[in-house]
Amino acid sequence: MALTIEQLSLIGQYLNIYLGSFMFIAGILGSSINIWLFTSRYFQKSPCSRFILASSVFDIIHLIVALFFRILGEGFNIDPLSLTVIGCRIRYYL
Repeated sequence: MALTIEQLSLIGQYLNIYLGSFMFIAGILGSSINIWLFTSRYFQKSPCSRFILASSVFDIIHLIVALFFRILGEGFNIDPLSLTVIGCRIRYYL
């Protein structure tokens, strides 16, 4: 049974929705746990904890800005970044 272009496109759309949503939730959860962990008193003494904490904060921002909009655009055909000029410019840098 050969798959048509429409079927392959639909498979890609569903993969984007389900796998992208899983990555989004797992990433937000993991970064939130990192933020909670590295703001504790024990890890505040370590010099690397500030860098990991900053990385986790920017990871959450990146997940919200890039992956969430990718899921909306590719999975649900809703493209909020193309509605404004600023959104189009932001997409260029992501």
